[in-house]
Amino acid sequence: MTSLSETDIDSSILDVIPGNKPDEYLVLGNWSDRAGDDETICCIVAVTSRPEGLAWQVLYSIETWGMQMSRLSPGSYFIGSVDGEVIRVTGSTRDAMDAGVGGIHCIDGVSDTDCWLAYNGGVSHWDGRNISRTFSSGWLHTLHVLRADFGVAVGARGIVLLFDGAEWAGVESVPVNTELTQVFCMSDREIYIGGWRGVLYRWDGRDTWERIELLTDHGERADCCIGNVVCYNGVLYVCASQLGLFRIEGSTAIKVQDFSSSRAAVIGDKLVITSWSTLWECDGHAWRSTEIPLP
Repeated sequence: MTSLSETDIDSSILDVIPGNKPDEYLVLGNWSDRAGDDETICCIVAVTSRPEGLAWQVLYSIETWGMQMSRLSPGSYFIGSVDGEVIRVTGSTRDAMDAGVGGIHCIDGVSDTDCWLAYNGGVSHWDGRNISRTFSSGWLHTLHVLRADFGVAVGARGIVLLFDGAEWAGVESVPVNTELTQVFCMSDREIYIGGWRGVLYRWDGRDTWERIELLTDHGERADCCIGNVVCYNGVLYVCASQLGLFRIEGSTAIKVQDFSSSRAAVIGDKLVITSWSTLWECDGHAWRSTEIPLP
């Protein structure tokens, strides 16, 4: 495998989901050759967690730019691509399907036959093979479907959509018009929405929005892009890109780790963080990491 120092490339790992085996994570990474013909490659990497440490290997590569992975059933998972394809992976079989929409930024739902795609122009229902319903709203970055009758999607210029099981409707009470990049629903009355410039709010699903301030080591407001929010062992963690990993305490969020954090997931009994070319794992007590240089 060629290391990053030996090539002129852009490279990053973006997303992580449960693997196909116990003690395994699947990581989505991308790389592009700046010096060549602008080739873009999506790599899927398997990281194995063992008592002696973390080990990884590239499972396969696809000639596209992957935006996000979702596992909605034990037997398969989806990859959404910048080309508007939904790539379904079952075992060693990869089935690429053109969804007929723009770049797919997020796939989430209650099952792999009842899910939603967030993309450049709005949100569409996906039954595992086809689009059945579409709601146009403008550019959406991500969504979280909590139940079949409740979900939230967020996007450009302060777009927030609320799903009631039948329709997605715009929310008028949103207090900002900045780019919103993440949403996490603890319940339908406790929703965390974040975006550019350190914007992070706790929303009650109605009209009440509480600003959560991300504070730097010097007590200043953090200026960053929010990656995502997860709940691990009863604690809410916030990925704050290059500024580190934060913990929400009431109306503030305090830094707990200095390493860059882009995406977080709770997998089994572990908190797993991806960041540029590194995967971090916490068992509730200690952290350990492995570098994943691509390609």
